[in-house]
Amino acid sequence: MIILLVGFARPVPRQRIIVPAGVALCVVSFLVTGHPVVAAPRWLSAPAYALHILGAAFWLGALAPLARSLSVLMPRDAWSVVAAFSGRALYAVGAIVLSGLILGAQHLGSWGALMASGYGLRLIAKGGLAALVIALASYNKIVLTPALARGHAAAAGRLRASIAAEFALLLLILGAA
Repeated sequence: MIILLVGFARPVPRQRIIVPAGVALCVVSFLVTGHPVVAAPRWLSAPAYALHILGAAFWLGALAPLARSLSVLMPRDAWSVVAAFSGRALYAVGAIVLSGLILGAQHLGSWGALMASGYGLRLIAKGGLAALVIALASYNKIVLTPALARGHAAAAGRLRASIAAEFALLLLILGAA
């Protein structure tokens, strides 16, 4: 985490090395402790956890700067930032969903465990919240982002509010985890 803080503290020539190294070390730290260590088969669980963590970190970490860009840029300029995020977010969401399904299946072992275990009930809560976040993100992409591209000033405010709701839902998902 310290490496990431140093990497983001101020632009330096080595930032392109420092930040990815910090991200890699953070992901590896999750892979050598907790669930990934005991989930079998490890060859499947470790990459699935890495994808899950990276996807979630990208999505959660991008929301504040995205909302900030909507505050400081003109709507048409903010649109290019939102469009760039949206393209990358599709991959992040896909990685989160795919890896989440793999990890859930590994930990549950059976459909019956979904309703009969604490893990299964938390997984249901996470899945429901994730569906809400994905629906909200879809609304942003389908309705608010095109309005922003057309230069509608109100779209930026609505998108900022929606991003705040996304952020809150993502925090609830982390809490359920």
